[in-house]
Amino acid sequence: MPDVRANFRHAITVLGMVLAISGATAQTYPNRPLAFVYPYPPGSATEVAFRAIVQDAAKRLGQPIVFENRSGAVGRIGFEHVLRAPADGYTIGLLNNVLGVSLPLID
Repeated sequence: MPDVRANFRHAITVLGMVLAISGATAQTYPNRPLAFVYPYPPGSATEVAFRAIVQDAAKRLGQPIVFENRSGAVGRIGFEHVLRAPADGYTIGLLNNVLGVSLPLID
């Protein structure tokens, strides 16, 4: 059973990041659709929460945000997709302690 508190904390963190980006950038950003990479398979309660947050962020930003499930290798595939994306702010993704701390230690 998913930990509701952890899911809520993750959702608030992502929402805060999206709102911080929208408030701190030039007025021309975003001028095209964004991509949100969710590095786990579809169907979890966490994914449902993030989809709702992404939809709300898209309304606030005035641009669509494409929700992409890139699952596999305990999240590494989605994580690396975000790392390889151009550093232009149009590809964002979920980062948690497993992806940010544990996976880099494995290499």
